[in-house]
Amino acid sequence: MTIEITDKLVGMWQFGFPGGDFLGAITRLDDSYKLDYRFRYHVDDKTHDSEDIKNWYGGMISCETDAQAINVMRKVMDKLSMMTKDDYTEILMRDNDVNAFVEELKAQEFSHMQTVETH
Repeated sequence: MTIEITDKLVGMWQFGFPGGDFLGAITRLDDSYKLDYRFRYHVDDKTHDSEDIKNWYGGMISCETDAQAINVMRKVMDKLSMMTKDDYTEILMRDNDVNAFVEELKAQEFSHMQTVETH
């Protein structure tokens, strides 16, 4: 599973914990919001083609606006980060500017983007 970065993406959230990390994203659909997220547990030091264990999950969020969806995710991230005592990173899509979003994402220490072809 992957998270597609399109103008429908509302935002992404990330935080690390001992031995792994969390990554989540909210996407705007026609009449709802979708949350995709994963927990990764490190088993090696590879950036790409790693044998890390990734558990992906998804669900719907009942909200009417991007702001409401962001608020829901912030509450979730606040709870998760309290358990690990680490801060989380939030990257929001602004003005549907995918290029600016990608540049902000690429600048993050945790980001190791890889281009993939889709058919």
